[in-house]
Amino acid sequence: MSTTTHPFTPEEIMTFVDGELSADRAQSLSAHIDQCAECTVLATELRGLSRQMASWEVEIVPKPLSGQVTAATQKKGTKTKPLFGSVLNQRRLPALSLTLKVASVFAGVLFVLAISVPNLLRSRMAVNEASAVGSLRTLSTAAVTYFDSYGHYPPSLRALDDPQVA
Repeated sequence: MSTTTHPFTPEEIMTFVDGELSADRAQSLSAHIDQCAECTVLATELRGLSRQMASWEVEIVPKPLSGQVTAATQKKGTKTKPLFGSVLNQRRLPALSLTLKVASVFAGVLFVLAISVPNLLRSRMAVNEASAVGSLRTLSTAAVTYFDSYGHYPPSLRALDDPQVA
């Protein structure tokens, strides 16, 4: 069910079926359900689900089991220690410390790389652009020199290399 064809979500229809939707929204939803077969089917299914859930019965927990659960909860609650105290008292502290140091160094290296790599790429690009401009300037100068010498521009770049090719 999409909201482009249906102005109401399935959750709103469920809220309507349960009688928890605001009066003005319930009135417009009711009018929509009367006209839309798909929403009518969904509302009918949700009403059936609500009836099934209303008929469920929750069993009473037997007293012995209830007492055991309560005792276990109280017993476990008295044995808990503060999280940091228990971590600091364990023998794994040197390994944890080493792991944290390695992780912080790794994070530092990543941070430096994240900052420096884009700058290096930009500078490399600038060098390549400057080299290309220099090459074009050299070619232009060579072509003008060729024109002055032979009265026409070179037919190819090879003509600039060997003056006998013209």
